[in-house]
Amino acid sequence: MGLIFGLIATIIIFVVLIAVGGVLITAFAWVAVGILALVLFLFFGFLLKWLVIILLIIGICKLLKWMFTR
Repeated sequence: MGLIFGLIATIIIFVVLIAVGGVLITAFAWVAVGILALVLFLFFGFLLKWLVIILLIIGICKLLKWMFTR
C-alpha cells in the first residue's frame, strides 16, 4: 500500500513541477524533489529508495555542472 501511494504522490509532484514552468530541469528542483522523497520515505515508509538515490544524484550533478559553467 505504501509503495502504491508513494508512487502516486511522486507522479503528482513531477506533474506539478513540470506544470509550474519547467522547474524540473533546474538543479535546485532535483535536489528539492530528492529531499522531499527522502522525507516521505522516512516518515511514511514509502519504498522509493531507488527514486531518492536517482533524484539526488541527478540534482547534485546538475548543481555541480551549473556551478562550474558560471
